[in-house]
Amino acid sequence: MESDYGKEEIFSMLGRLEKNAREADEIATKIGEKVGHVSPYTESVAREGSFDVRILVDINKYLELKSFLAQPGAVLAAVDIATLEVISLKVIGVSRADFYSMMGTQETLIPYAAFQDLRGLLTRPQILVEPLLAFKYQDGKLVEGKAFSHVIEPRSPVVLPQPKFMETLLGIRGEIVLGALTIGEEPLTSEGQVARALLPFEDLYYHTFVAGTTGSGKTTFLKNLIKSVLNLNQGASILCIDENGDYVQTLFDPRWDIEDPFLKEKEYELAKQLYGEPSGLREINILLPVTKSFVEDVDSSNDPLKELTLNYYRNYLRKLHQLAVQSQNAYYVYDVEDNFPVLSLKIPKKESNAIEIRKIKIIPYALNFSELKEKIADLYPYFTARARESFTSILEIFTSESRLQELKEMFPIIKSGKLKNVSVVSTLEELVNYLDEIERSDKQNKQKLADYARIHKETLDNLIRGLHNLKRMGIFDIKIGKNPVREPIIEEIIRENSLTVVDLRPLSMRDERLAKGAKRILTLRLLERILSWKMEKEFEQTPPVFVLVDEAHRFFPRSAVGEEVEYVEYVSGALERVARLGRVRRIGLILSTHSPKDVHSTVLNLCNNKVIFRLDPSLLEELGLPKDMRDFISKASDRIGLVTSHALRLHSVTFKTSPPVLGHFKSRG
Repeated sequence: MESDYGKEEIFSMLGRLEKNAREADEIATKIGEKVGHVSPYTESVAREGSFDVRILVDINKYLELKSFLAQPGAVLAAVDIATLEVISLKVIGVSRADFYSMMGTQETLIPYAAFQDLRGLLTRPQILVEPLLAFKYQDGKLVEGKAFSHVIEPRSPVVLPQPKFMETLLGIRGEIVLGALTIGEEPLTSEGQVARALLPFEDLYYHTFVAGTTGSGKTTFLKNLIKSVLNLNQGASILCIDENGDYVQTLFDPRWDIEDPFLKEKEYELAKQLYGEPSGLREINILLPVTKSFVEDVDSSNDPLKELTLNYYRNYLRKLHQLAVQSQNAYYVYDVEDNFPVLSLKIPKKESNAIEIRKIKIIPYALNFSELKEKIADLYPYFTARARESFTSILEIFTSESRLQELKEMFPIIKSGKLKNVSVVSTLEELVNYLDEIERSDKQNKQKLADYARIHKETLDNLIRGLHNLKRMGIFDIKIGKNPVREPIIEEIIRENSLTVVDLRPLSMRDERLAKGAKRILTLRLLERILSWKMEKEFEQTPPVFVLVDEAHRFFPRSAVGEEVEYVEYVSGALERVARLGRVRRIGLILSTHSPKDVHSTVLNLCNNKVIFRLDPSLLEELGLPKDMRDFISKASDRIGLVTSHALRLHSVTFKTSPPVLGHFKSRG
């Protein structure tokens, strides 16, 4: 058949293709290590919604780089000979055949071992890939990234990209370091440089959910995330709700239990590249809930604030300090700065015989009835909806002199009781004592009080029970010596480039139900105060705020029985309000759990970023992960994670975080 083109046109086209092929090879060598080319022996096909592209891999490169090339999920790049576009490729299948199987030769069925001819393994592997994104190569950079939509030319060179290009090829951008990009579980490195998994700083305002079974690396990741955020020096303030003292440890240098020197050096280099030198923070704030039981041990005869601080050190910091210096001799200096106590902990550096100082500012925290009485109905999340609406009626009676006088006439026991000289209540204890006296004198009095307040008796029962619980929690109307402890102003808690740890351990008590309630109340109160402050300062410059809640299922449970049902309904609305209104006001939530099935569905719905470490396959399915992702992450090693986010062009990547770069001790003080 006669050609449509003349000889000159054919040579011209060949010349252009040869020129493009040379340029494609030049670009390929600049962006990575050449490993093969698009197969000329099979069709390279682009259909609507699907592609069929096969790569022939050089056998030497295959044997050298098998862990990066022969694993589904690996990322390569092709330089298209026709357009000179750089196209990212995801490996979705690998075909490997012995030469003799290709020739159709079968082993002879003989009862002794046949000669093993390894020459049959010198065949070139085929890799099935899926094109992802296409870029132009300009001035040493990949630019104009767009979704790939056409066919790749056969014979186009294929490379294993350098880490500095890998982030771009996968559509990754941002400043927040999650870890090292991995192919499978292997961090992607080239010439000692690691490729990073990143998220944009602003996307943390779209909230982040972190899940992983105990020991999978979840807490290590969160501490490294704290270091990454603070490293940026963008004025962010991080508030950690800490039940176990894990985040108090961030003040100290990390200690790694890695015996193999080679592995330890490798992990150190990974940590240093990702987060900088592994070392504790120089200063943190401790927001310290002060309870009545906690101040009972404080000697108020001398300096009660100092005694309170030293009591906290002895009970919650000393063991950590001793672990950090690896000695029973742990020294500190007490001081007062800006009216707050400060502990300067001394940390000897063995390699230099120098002494480093790590500062802890203690910010006492308690609630005051006189300041919060109108808000108690919203503060106590276990009230029924009707009780919450009716609380104002009760409050008006006991805070109004005229109404209280009417009540005394109705209940003579008050006139002769221990509260006979109290005109209006000013503390929670006084309110509860009034209610107790009324009820003790006659069982019918509670009904009479309900009628007087014009509320149902069952509603009054719920109110009284809730007020009793608040009193027993011991978080109201606390004094250090003669000085009342109040809620600090938000500016004392939220400061630029700082970490504030809300240490909830002092709220632990024998009654676990009350302890849990106290922790929840203070956590919700802090979230509400931060949001209100941000709304008040709407048109002023305030620091970005990230609130980290570990063990989120304890604060935001999915289901409950009894009075917990009221809590679940209440917290769902409160959490949604903080998340939605906070998003545009630079508040980001970071909610972590080892039990996704127990956390409220609102958490999953509100968090656009999800970071998943090893979990049971059934839990991964509940999180909506595709089967291939579930299969991988359910078997993953410690510190191997998967992140899904709308900020990622390809929606998900796998990564490995380093050992903790902030203090992380198994033994807790």
